[in-house]
Amino acid sequence: MIDGYWKLYCWIHGIKICRKCGERLDKDFRKRHRGYLCVSCLARIHNFEQLRRYCIKKNMEGSYGLEQWENKLKEYNYCCAYCHQLLGDNTTADHVIPISRGGTNFIENIVPSCKKCNSRKYTKTAKEFNVKCQ
Repeated sequence: MIDGYWKLYCWIHGIKICRKCGERLDKDFRKRHRGYLCVSCLARIHNFEQLRRYCIKKNMEGSYGLEQWENKLKEYNYCCAYCHQLLGDNTTADHVIPISRGGTNFIENIVPSCKKCNSRKYTKTAKEFNVKCQ
């Protein structure tokens, strides 16, 4: 959460800050709805919305909200569940048990991963993928 004094200071001095994480914005920001977002926050929200639309289109069982996704990212310390690299623009939501193999879209079946690991995992379960990586 962004400190109220920091928001006031920035507003008085004309400093643009990310409305999600509160970081000062330089050149890499986008105006979105009622405030500014840094590139990492924008990527997180974009990936979440993209996955949500895809799941609705495919009539998948289960759903989760942006707040639950943010809590999941915090649980994994904003790192990939597989390679443990810090996530940034390449954040994706991965199904532990893939939809194609009977998995659901509930938050319990979702982990944050980088695009590289998510692509390499493909339709394997998390256990199969971890065995292959070792």
